Amino acid sequence: MTPPPTVLTPLRSGYVRAPERRVDGAYAPRTNTNLEATFWERVEPEPTSGCWLWIGGTDANRQDRRRRVGYGMFYGGGRMIRAHRFSWELHYGPVPVGLWVLHKCYVPICVRPDHLFLGDNQANLRDLVAKGKFPNGGRPR
Repeated sequence: MTPPPTVLTPLRSGYVRAPERRVDGAYAPRTNTNLEATFWERVEPEPTSGCWLWIGGTDANRQDRRRRVGYGMFYGGGRMIRAHRFSWELHYGPVPVGLWVLHKCYVPICVRPDHLFLGDNQANLRDLVAKGKFPNGGRPR
């Protein structure tokens, strides 16, 4: 039996999308069914600080082009996922509405669950000021 011809989809930009993966005799979009495996493939322990460093992609260029290191990001389930938030949910369960996953170590690419904690926007700002990471030291301009 010969495989079906490769189907390429024209896009508005004029480029052509890569062929989609064949699943059960029909073409289906590429999906990642095992987010946990993808996550662990991109984590590397750092012996000095004890952080688990994210070695996958980051959002460094999305937020501020001056930043060299952003928060870890990966694609799964049809959306972009922040690596430290995924780590929290993997180890402790869902993040309650209105809370953020914050870093105790202030290493944006750290995904070690005991280096993370939950807090709201106010807790995040207080934490940034306490660590000296807030512009102007938290003083108004």
